[in-house]
Amino acid sequence: MILLVEDDVHLGQSIVELLELEEEQVEHVSTLEECRSALARNGSKFDIVLLDLMLPDGDGGDLIASIRSGSNATIIVMSAISENDRMVSTLREGADDYLTKPFEPDYFLAKLESIRRRSDSSQTTLEYNAAGHKFEVNKSRRSVSRDGVAQNLTSNEFDLFLHLLLHRGRSVDKSSLYQALGKEQISGDRLVDVHISKLRSKLQLQEEIKTIWGRGYMLADEDI
Repeated sequence: MILLVEDDVHLGQSIVELLELEEEQVEHVSTLEECRSALARNGSKFDIVLLDLMLPDGDGGDLIASIRSGSNATIIVMSAISENDRMVSTLREGADDYLTKPFEPDYFLAKLESIRRRSDSSQTTLEYNAAGHKFEVNKSRRSVSRDGVAQNLTSNEFDLFLHLLLHRGRSVDKSSLYQALGKEQISGDRLVDVHISKLRSKLQLQEEIKTIWGRGYMLADEDI
């Protein structure tokens, strides 16, 4: 989930619409106070914070330390301030990246995709909280546990669950799921459907692994 901190109404709405077209979940706030409230209420849900510096009630840079102390979210500063000293100091304060406004939509989306790839690849263990359970996925051991109890998944089932987890909250088409298995999708082949059915049963995620008719599947976002 993405937290957008931007006081320009038109730009903020444009970014929200762009991200929603990419099936991202976005919460948009426009002040320091609203940002603090969103983080206090829902901080663990945000994996990316898009942060403007010039806000009505202060400098967005003042939020970086507090975001860092209470969240593992990637912080991307978006600002019209292009002075080198400010960019360097903002990164040293804890921001992960700095985008100078204005920027092109395709560059913005490519930047997010790149950051997500780096973030996902750097984490050995991923967590997912849903249906009243805590799941831990260890990529190096290729293992999944639910509430600390190891789950007996096949190699294909693990690959599918990991792929859905990395894209949680967004629909994943079947061709992408076949690629995660290192296979090509063949018309009439129900390999993915069969493994998804087994995943739902084994992990007790019947409601959380959703069928997106005509496209593929989606792992619901985490419980709040």
